[in-house]
Amino acid sequence: MNKNYQYKPFQFFIIAYSLTWTTWFIAAYFSLQSGKDGLQMLFMSFGLFAPAIATLYMYFSSGSRKLKADFWNRIIQIRRIKWQYMPYIILLMPVVIIFSILISLLFGMPIQQLHLAKEFKIINGKFMLNMLIVFLAPTLEDLAWRGYGMDSIRSKFNMLPATIYFSILWALWHLPLFFIKGYYHNNLWNTSIIYVVNFFVSVLPLAIIMNWLYYRNNRSILVCVIFHIMAVLSSEMFQIEEMTKCVVTGVMLVISMIIIITNDDLFFSQKKTFKEIDSR
Repeated sequence: MNKNYQYKPFQFFIIAYSLTWTTWFIAAYFSLQSGKDGLQMLFMSFGLFAPAIATLYMYFSSGSRKLKADFWNRIIQIRRIKWQYMPYIILLMPVVIIFSILISLLFGMPIQQLHLAKEFKIINGKFMLNMLIVFLAPTLEDLAWRGYGMDSIRSKFNMLPATIYFSILWALWHLPLFFIKGYYHNNLWNTSIIYVVNFFVSVLPLAIIMNWLYYRNNRSILVCVIFHIMAVLSSEMFQIEEMTKCVVTGVMLVISMIIIITNDDLFFSQKKTFKEIDSR
């Protein structure tokens, strides 16, 4: 984080939300119209790019070469990554998914959940678009959320409250997706309110884990992109039931609490001293 630059979280999130929500609610409208799939996808795509656009605007309007260089370096510098964290980055979410499926068997859920899914179900019946979203969405999101969003909030608050505030903003950012017919979030809404609540709750432990990896790896955006892709890919690659995803959230909450307790210097440090202890 650049201490000489005054981050502007309010301005950033207003821009990101305005662009995303406007275009996604328009996409929701077109999703209800027959023969408007092309327009729906166009507005959905723009909404997905919106936070990254907001990030670029914040950096290029800052007038700070140092800030822009820091952003670029956090994307491309592999040496920022501490290799002892690679098992967590690559394997944590697949292990959590499999472990949660095994727990769900105790409650009568089918063992077939361990079978590989025949297709991803982010958008009904659109295989190539689903594959694109699995890899593109996490990349674009983390270019924004860890590129500017999280650091901007943390410049105002200590780590734990900053992570909580960020997780709320991140979860609410998805709200228009619940109104886009055929999209994953809309399917949750049409199935059970329990699954909708579970989605919003699951964002908190995910944010805690990703912020832990982000700051312990010298604020590497690449780390978060890889972890986020693995999280989405793991969730889609198995025939996991939505009820089992509630178990996943519970397991992640336990893991996130362990991370907070064992990294108290990070999560309970004063914001003015965080730089000395982030990359322990």
